Order: sequence, then C-alpha cells, then structure tokens
Amino acid sequence: MTSFYNLVSGIKRHQIFFFLLVAFMLSYPVTYNLNSQVLIGILIFFFIDKKANIINKLKTVRRNKIIFVFLIYFSVQIIGLIYTQDMKRGIDILTRLLPFLFLPTIVISEKLSSKNIDRLLQIMTFWILVVMIYLSLYQIFVEKREIGTMVHFAFEKLQISQHYISIILVLSIMFSLHKAVQKEKVFAYSGTLIALVFFLLQFSSRSSIVILVFSLAIYFLKSFKYKSSTFKMACFSAFFLLALAAFFSSPELQKKTNIFISTTDFDIDIIKTKHSTTFVRNTIEQRVIINIASLAIIRENPLIGVGTGDYLNVLLSKYDDFDFIAGKKERFNAHNQYLEDYIKVGIFGFLALILLVFTILKQANKNKSFMLYCAFAVAFMFFFESFLDRHHGTVFTAFFIPFFYKYEAYMA
Repeated sequence: MTSFYNLVSGIKRHQIFFFLLVAFMLSYPVTYNLNSQVLIGILIFFFIDKKANIINKLKTVRRNKIIFVFLIYFSVQIIGLIYTQDMKRGIDILTRLLPFLFLPTIVISEKLSSKNIDRLLQIMTFWILVVMIYLSLYQIFVEKREIGTMVHFAFEKLQISQHYISIILVLSIMFSLHKAVQKEKVFAYSGTLIALVFFLLQFSSRSSIVILVFSLAIYFLKSFKYKSSTFKMACFSAFFLLALAAFFSSPELQKKTNIFISTTDFDIDIIKTKHSTTFVRNTIEQRVIINIASLAIIRENPLIGVGTGDYLNVLLSKYDDFDFIAGKKERFNAHNQYLEDYIKVGIFGFLALILLVFTILKQANKNKSFMLYCAFAVAFMFFFESFLDRHHGTVFTAFFIPFFYKYEAYMA
C-alpha cells in the first residue's frame, strides 16, 4: 500500500482525480456498468491518502450543509429498511443510493482547480454532442427511422432514460452559451449550442424544455440585470418564441399534445373507469391515477410509511384495487419522488427529501448559475419522475450538485 501511495503521490493526486472525473463524464451518458466501476475507483482513490488528509477530508462532512443533507436522506432510507418486508428490494434501493453516502464528500473535499473544472465541463459538452450525433446516425442508417423517434429506438440501446441525458444536454447548452457570450471559441460553442438545442427538441420532453427555458431566464436576468425593461421584455419574448419553436419543430411533442387535447378527461371517475377497461396511453391520465393511488397509501401510512423495500409492492396492490390496467402491466412506480419517499418512509422520508431540495436550492440561489440550473432540474423532475429510482438519477444528483457547488465556490 505504501509503494502504491508513493506512486500516486508521484503522479500528483489532483491529476489522478481529474482523470477519474473525465472517465466519469465519458461513461455517464453511455454505460451503466463502466460508470459504476469508475465510481468504485473514485471511492478507493479517496482513501489512498495520508491518514491526516483523510481525517481532514472527512471533517468537511460536519462543516458542509450540502454533504450533510445527502447523508440525512440516506440515513432515513436505512430506517425504512428496519421494518420493510421485501428486504431484497430494500437493500437494492440502498445500494443504488450509496453515491449519496460518499460522492458529495469526495467531490467537495478533493482538490480540483477551477481550470480543470472548466475542462471537465468542456469534455461533458463536446462528448454529449458526439454521443447524440452517433445516436442520430444509428437511428437514420441502422434503424432506418426518422430522427424524431430516436428516443423510442436508437436511444433504447443505451438503456438509459432520456430524462437523465436531457438534463446533461441542458447543462451543456448553458455552458456553450456562457462560453459564446464570453467570446471563447465563439464559432465552436455557437455551433455546439445550436446542435444541442436541436437534439434536445428531438427528445419531445416537455419537462426538459421547461428546465431549459428556466435556465435561460435565470441566465439572462443575471447577465442583463442592469439592462432596460425593453431589453428584458425582448428576452422573455425570445423565450416564448423558443417554446413555440420547440413545439412546432417536434412532431412527437405535437403528437403528445394532440393526445392530451383529444383524449384527456377531467372527471376522476371517468378516468378511473376508462383505465380499468382498457390500456390507455394518455400519460397525463396515467399519472393522475398513480398519484391518487400514492396518496391513498400515504393516508393509510402517514407516519412511518410502508418500508423502503415495500413501496412498489404496495403500489401495485393499490393498482389492483383500482383495476388500473396500464399500471399493472407496466409496473409503474410512483413517478413522483416526493410521493415515493413519503410512501417508503412516511413523513420522515418526505421531510428528508424536502430538506435536501430546500438546502441545495437555497445555496444555488446565491450565485444563480450552474448549480441553480442543476438544482432546479432535480427539484422539478422530482415532481414527474421517481428520479432516484435509477442509477443515473442518483449519481447525477450526488455528483453534479456538489460539483457545481465547488465550481461556484471557486468562481466566487
């Protein structure tokens, strides 16, 4: 171990840490297995250090609120494991949440220069562009389908939900915009910006467009704080036109909207009856029934929930009560992180998540920059997805929130 440590010291820790983070950035949008292995490597690297340095790094847990709230959330999930019946699923959930236990501490406490942070963001931006170009070519020449349906075909090859990739796209768009405005490689970043916006629109994700528009609004309000009201009104008009362009340039988004307009009912009893007699693909109505089922479980278990590992089984049982055909067939989760955590661990799970969200939003609001874009994206997606139900959601939250916290601390 001593000789290995000497080797590591000779290369310089910050260089090794930088290359590990490069591997993380490259593996995140393309593979689950390799990304998990990189995380293990990052954890091992953290402890290959002098004892005094390790102690000092661990002390940041007590001093840093961001790290602290991640640990609280993880700890509450452990409590829910005590009284769960489905221990296997509960352990799987805790295993998936392990990045909350160590990743924020490592990202914040390890040394990383502002120059290398900037390089990592460049790598993230250009790499996601390469990935999207590859998927587009695969969609056109291998799948032989229109690029607008990429999410349903070529994208499935990655076995990663488009929601996690779409947020990376938004962050990369904002970074490209920032660089272009700062007149750094204007041609390269402007072209990248246009290409990434195009690819984001192909996802036909309404939530991604909301996150992008929010990020752009924050950016321009901060950048042009002292501009005239006329100028600011022009910016907001541009955001509105962007939303319209997003709608009209995406056939899939128009299709979703048409389905919503033509098939959505606003009577709860009619919705329940319709979904108990046939498989209906109206996702808005599906989410209404999922939320009704989730709230029914919460009313029955308001204090401690049903247990970390039992929430999905209880939810599926509630689908049986409602005879929710699509829910039973697709085994839908709660599609809402706030409700899911309340079902799992009751009021304590819900409050732990609210504390996490409130803390990162409060910190991010100080600088109104990349951490705020990222924090808003996570908090917003929590309303519509069980965001932490998959590896990429957990890792995204545990890595990018502390990463941008560190980035903005350097900038300040």
